[in-house]
Amino acid sequence: MDSSDPLFFNGINASTGAYLFPPVTAESLARELTGEPPPEDPRSDHLAELKDRVENKRTAHYGVKSGIDVKNLGQTGWAAVFPAYRPDTPEAKLQDEIAEALMPLFQLRREQATANDERLFKLYRGIDGYRPNETKQKYLARLGAGPGPADPIKVPYYLLIVAGPDELPYSVQFQLDVQYAVGRIHFDTVAAYADYARSVVAAETGGLQISRELALFGVANSDDPATRLSAENLVAPLADLLVPSLPDWKITRYEGAHATKANLARLLGGDATPALLFTASHGAGFDRGDARQRSHQGALLCQDWPGPVAWKKPLTPDFYYAGEDVQATA
Repeated sequence: MDSSDPLFFNGINASTGAYLFPPVTAESLARELTGEPPPEDPRSDHLAELKDRVENKRTAHYGVKSGIDVKNLGQTGWAAVFPAYRPDTPEAKLQDEIAEALMPLFQLRREQATANDERLFKLYRGIDGYRPNETKQKYLARLGAGPGPADPIKVPYYLLIVAGPDELPYSVQFQLDVQYAVGRIHFDTVAAYADYARSVVAAETGGLQISRELALFGVANSDDPATRLSAENLVAPLADLLVPSLPDWKITRYEGAHATKANLARLLGGDATPALLFTASHGAGFDRGDARQRSHQGALLCQDWPGPVAWKKPLTPDFYYAGEDVQATA
């Protein structure tokens, strides 16, 4: 394969069975990702010069301040960030229920983070929650923190956002992630939050025993160069590399004909759940307004799909594994 060969990297349109976007070449994709104009464009040299200047004046890496072990919650701290709602509103009542459902997780994180200092665990709710249209800088300033490396005493380094993107925008999350280690959860039901908290606590306290097994799931659909290349040049070499370097682990490969939806279901909460699962396949994308978009968007397309040549119509759920296929007990 060379830089002029077409790449189909954006998944499959589940509503039509065709690729989500037209093919691109590796060369044009690289330019798109880096924002570089074509070599013949007069802006090219100017852009390269600007990049060199930025590289030469690069500031110190943002993150937690020097001397803190990022693997130790007793040094980094931990906090949950909620949106701010007025008391006695329906939104505040729902947030109370969500916080109660997450309490087992909060109790565990409090124990881990406050071994040396009570200030290293925070629940940012109410007046300390994120307010609508607040910038990252204004929100951190209100909490007593500023730019530069994170000081966990002021704001803990690990932040869990408990909100949807309409309540706390992704843009603010990305900006926070420059200094902090940021994650997000957002579920449709209070019960789902409780399931999440229970699973995390069980996994970390020994209540959930998972064998030291790594499963590699590599789809190679018929007449589809993208999945064939990922199976041959990513999944297979990765397995060959890891087998000798992880002698204490069982490494199982599900490739080609074995990369089926049924096998993926067994790996994701069934009777063969490994400690780590690596998948390589197309994702399924749905047109706006499609009734399946919310529940199936981003589903993993398995070997069951006949491929783009043999199948030129909407995908069926038999071909892919969607979020709603994951059982609550997984």
